[in-house]
This record gives sequence, C-alpha cells and structure tokens, in this order.
Amino acid sequence: MQISCIAKNCCYATVLAVLSVGTCRVLYRIYKNKKEEKKALDGSNGSKSYFCKVLFFPDKQVPCFNYLLTAQGCTRKSCLHSHDENSSFIQLIRCVLNARKSIDLCMFSLTCQELAEAISIKHRLGAKVRVIADTEYMNMSGSKILSFMKEGIAVRHDRSSYLMHHKFVVIDGNVVITGSFNWTHAAVIGNYENIIATDSVDVVQPYLAEFERLWTLFDAEHGPCRDVSAAANLLGKSDKYHMRGVSKNRKM
Repeated sequence: MQISCIAKNCCYATVLAVLSVGTCRVLYRIYKNKKEEKKALDGSNGSKSYFCKVLFFPDKQVPCFNYLLTAQGCTRKSCLHSHDENSSFIQLIRCVLNARKSIDLCMFSLTCQELAEAISIKHRLGAKVRVIADTEYMNMSGSKILSFMKEGIAVRHDRSSYLMHHKFVVIDGNVVITGSFNWTHAAVIGNYENIIATDSVDVVQPYLAEFERLWTLFDAEHGPCRDVSAAANLLGKSDKYHMRGVSKNRKM
C-alpha cells in the first residue's frame, strides 16, 4: 500500500514536471498581457492615472464676472463678455472654485478681480486659504492682497531684495496649477502665457513641499508674529522694502 502511494505521487510529480515548462510559458504570457493592459489604462509608467490640462493665453474676450461668480449668473441678453466654458480663463477659475478643503496660493502679482473673488468665495465657504506674496507687488496699486488680509485670509511675504516670483496654486493638497501666468488681467487678455494643471503626485508633492518651506521661512522672518494681520503685514512708506517697486513699475 505504501509502495503504491509512493508510485502514485511520483507519477503526479512526473506529470507536473512535464507540464511545468508549457504552463509557465502560458502563465507568463497571461501575466504580460495583463500588465500591458494595466499600463494602457493607468499610464505608460504603470502608476495611477492622472489628469493633465494645458491652457494658453490670451483669451479673445474679457470674462463675464456675473456669469462666473454670482448666484444668479449673467442676466444680460447681449453680454459682450465671455461665457465660453472652453476658454482658458474660465477653465482656470473653475479649477479654483472646485476647491473643497484648502487653497495654497503662491503668486507674484495678483490684481485680477475675478480670481481674487474666487479665492474669497472659497474662504467664506470654509476652505483653508493661505497666500504667499511678493513684498513689493503686494503693495502696488490694484493688488488684492490687502483685501485678503482684511477678510482674515492668512498672508505671508518675503523680506528680501529679490522677488518672490513663483506663480502656482495647490488645490486641496492634490492638484497643482502653475505656469508663466500671473493673476492679472493683462495675463488673461493681453500676454502670451501658459498654465498646466495636474493631479500627478510626482508633480504636486514638490510644489506642496515648496509652499510649506516658504510658509515656514517667511513666518520665521516675521519674528514673534505668528498670524499675519493687515496692520502688521503692510509696509509703510518709510520701510525700505516699500520703495523697491517704485523704480520697477512694470506689468508682469
């Protein structure tokens, strides 16, 4: 009986040994095909799929403020401003308005009323908004930074003789929007500009890390003031930083 069982097991082992080469080849082909299918679905590097949107400026028309940012929308029958959802600016502002939890904005120049209002709306709705600005440009005519601070939005700025020249925003910690585009009307309808928006982790994380680095750095340079207020943050005419922009009054 024992000899019979041993012989039977040896027979099974022999069969498995014979089949193993062919079986392995079949299994490998199945595995390879599945892997290729996964790459096609998830991206060429096999990582999680992500979106990437590229926008170019200038737009042909000025955006319609009421259409974008009021509850009733635009009620004018013959509005001359843009309602085009495919326009670069409206796609950009939709990305900002899609924020649910947080907006980390690092912007050299911010004078565009529509984008500033979009930020304010999300702040009033409870999103955590933080803004990093350039010292000289936050004090120039038309800048929306003072309005942000009056609303209670946290703002920090550089204290150096060089420019804080970044132009990016991180939405909800998982989408970054960046490019040559300053948040100005000149950039919307005048300048040749570009923007890329993506939720690729490999792109978002370095920008998020840079924002946190500057947020901490500029806080340390403000000394004991942990929460920047309008009174503490605005520079007076006697401040040497205030005068840096006088000789470089150019549109960016």
